[in-house]
Amino acid sequence: MLFYNKYVPGLVLEEEQKNYKVFYQEMLIQHPLKLFPGIRGLLKKIKDQGVNLMIISSDGKESIAREIEVFGLAGLFMEVMAGM
Repeated sequence: MLFYNKYVPGLVLEEEQKNYKVFYQEMLIQHPLKLFPGIRGLLKKIKDQGVNLMIISSDGKESIAREIEVFGLAGLFMEVMAGM
């Protein structure tokens, strides 16, 4: 927060988070996320070889969960740590 206090005085974190969520949802409508070709199969092959896969992300839990579902990646990851 020191950075924001210095360079963006008066910034209210909750308000900025709300604005970001609105902007992000609008951006997803205009530019939907896409899984690179072959990634789902590659992740499945790696998991089938006994490698434990994890996701560690600064994105919110809801966002990560939605993307895992949309991209058909459920069940591939041993653990998902979001909001880090």
